[in-house]
Amino acid sequence: MKRVQVVDDNAALRAVACAHIDVADHMQLVAEVGDAVQAVTAARLHRPDAILLDLEMPHMDGFEALPLLAQIVPDATIVVYTSLDTPEARMRAEGLGACAYVVKGQTRVVELMEVLRGG
Repeated sequence: MKRVQVVDDNAALRAVACAHIDVADHMQLVAEVGDAVQAVTAARLHRPDAILLDLEMPHMDGFEALPLLAQIVPDATIVVYTSLDTPEARMRAEGLGACAYVVKGQTRVVELMEVLRGG
């Protein structure tokens, strides 16, 4: 079972992702947080197998958090889930440790869960 952490400052989007993870038989929600500072702390505490990470958040953005998370849980699948739809953002995120890059509004939640599950 894949242990998943969800990081998004949008509470509604975070709730939808968490609800889908909760009902998935192959995933367990271990943490949900609203910013990247909390994400780093939660990753240290819970050691998730997968992290769903927004990029645009207060206090610390996902770009800053990516290398920290990759260092804390080097074997974790880090999936960026963002509204930033540019080749530059995608290349930067992948260069910082993202395993996948999913644009909000362009991917169904079911497909997002498959990306999380499959790594």
